[in-house]
Amino acid sequence: AVIRGIESQGMLLAAEVEGKATIPFFDKDVQTGAKVK
Repeated sequence: AVIRGIESQGMLLAAEVEGKATIPFFDKDVQTGAKVK
């Protein structure tokens, strides 16, 4: 996607809770590429 003229290559994990998007936070460091289950 192009956002404000800049190509975005980022991804964001979110879930719907009570009709609103919620971003989960982790209590430990997670390595890049770790599987999400």
